[in-house]
Amino acid sequence: LPFALEGYAFFIEAIFLGIYIYGWDRLTPRAHWLVGIPIAVSGMISGAFITIVNAWMNGPVGFDTIAGPNGPIIDQSSANPIGAMLSPMVITQVPHVMLSALVAVGGGVAAVYAWAWLKGRTTSYNRAGMLAGTVMFSIAIPLQFISGHLSTVKIYDEQPSKFAAAEGILETGPNQPMHLPFGIEIPSLTSLLINLDTNTVVTGLNDIPSTDLPEKPELVHLAFQLMVGSGLVMMAGAGLFWLNVLRKRRAGKSLELPTNRLTLWLLVLSGPAGFLAVETGW
Repeated sequence: LPFALEGYAFFIEAIFLGIYIYGWDRLTPRAHWLVGIPIAVSGMISGAFITIVNAWMNGPVGFDTIAGPNGPIIDQSSANPIGAMLSPMVITQVPHVMLSALVAVGGGVAAVYAWAWLKGRTTSYNRAGMLAGTVMFSIAIPLQFISGHLSTVKIYDEQPSKFAAAEGILETGPNQPMHLPFGIEIPSLTSLLINLDTNTVVTGLNDIPSTDLPEKPELVHLAFQLMVGSGLVMMAGAGLFWLNVLRKRRAGKSLELPTNRLTLWLLVLSGPAGFLAVETGW
């Protein structure tokens, strides 16, 4: 059912996208701008329905099982399409994916105009483009870290093998450290973040039956590290950007954007970092 509903959202998006592109010089500026609204809305709805399908695969619901000759089998008469859309994983996965879209697109837009700024194209058009993209991902990226934390706690409850693989935890026990990119390790932080208690016990990969392990635990860990690392790059870019804006404002230059190369390069890197975060997150 979510895939069927996604089809409706997709066609609304496609129809208005056609109007937006081919009506560029035919519509009034106001009408052309308004046509972009259903594109954005239906695009987000489409992504939400696709994520609901993925959430169901992580936490299948909406059916009952009955005894079969070789174990439980699905009772076809119990299938509930609406119930299947309400997997316990939906509440964390959908916001996480929606925010990731805003992060990736905002970072991509900011990167294009930051690169142009580095090349000397400092027009008002480039300024507006860089500011719009940076504002979008600056708002979305802190919310994304909060959403990611809630998703991680949910995975800890529902899929301990995936949690252990993502965090790179081999041995079961409390006081589990947080493994950050670049070999950085923060003692006891993983256990603390789960429920604010460093004594929280985390099951390690060595104590999980081989039948329940991810096929490639090392790839799950690498993907998680790349996702977190990409997010940290974007956080650094956004933080430095607004810090420089604040400094210029205090100096009486409220309309000027940062011009130092470190800030601009971090914004350029925020483009690929946002899309890398999305891909590795999936």
